[in-house]
Amino acid sequence: MDIYNELYESFKIYLKTKSIYNPTISKKVPQNISAFPLVVFKETNNVSTTIGKTTNYQEFIDLITLTTEIYTKNKVINGVNVASDVIMNEIKSLAFNFMKNCGFNRLSSTPVPFIDLSIDRLVTIHSCKVNNWNKKII
Repeated sequence: MDIYNELYESFKIYLKTKSIYNPTISKKVPQNISAFPLVVFKETNNVSTTIGKTTNYQEFIDLITLTTEIYTKNKVINGVNVASDVIMNEIKSLAFNFMKNCGFNRLSSTPVPFIDLSIDRLVTIHSCKVNNWNKKII
């Protein structure tokens, strides 16, 4: 089941309209990160499985896992220094709200060191079950 592209477009619109920090949203990490904050929204798992039989039909669900990576740096906005953790917290909160409203469960949220120590990075993993028949998150 492919709901990733629909979710990606909705996520992109949601963050662009809600965040005051104008994040760049992408499906994968660019070779050279130059725009901050950067949010990478990717599907990391999509597995079909059987959950049971009805009278005449077998029911299938998809187990979907999405990973969000948030990269932030200190930023000057209107002459004011804004710390990367302030930016991270705002974007993280928006991302969590979006995923929760879509029916996803958060499995983890972990700060991950980045090779450039001036960049903060947070990796979150969310998952859900999707009914294969009607694309509803269950």
